[in-house]
Amino acid sequence: MTRLTRDPRTALPQMEQVADERAEGGEGRAWRRQGMEQLRSGVRDGRVVEMDAGHHLFLHRPDEVLQLVRDFLRQP
Repeated sequence: MTRLTRDPRTALPQMEQVADERAEGGEGRAWRRQGMEQLRSGVRDGRVVEMDAGHHLFLHRPDEVLQLVRDFLRQP
C-alpha cells in the first residue's frame, strides 16, 4: 500500500496511486464490474469503454478520450 507524504510536489501522483490501488482491490473491482453490467443491460445502445489509465482519464489518455467524446457527439 502506498504511503502518502505531505510533500506537495508528490501529493497528487501519490493520491492517484492510492485511489488506483483501492479501486483494484476486490470491492472496487466488483463495484466497477457491476456498474458496467447495469449500463450494458439497462441502456439501449449503451457502450462501455475500458481504458488502462488512472482515475483522471482525460489527463492520462487525453487523445483517446477526446476521440471517444467526438465519436459520441457525432452519433445521431
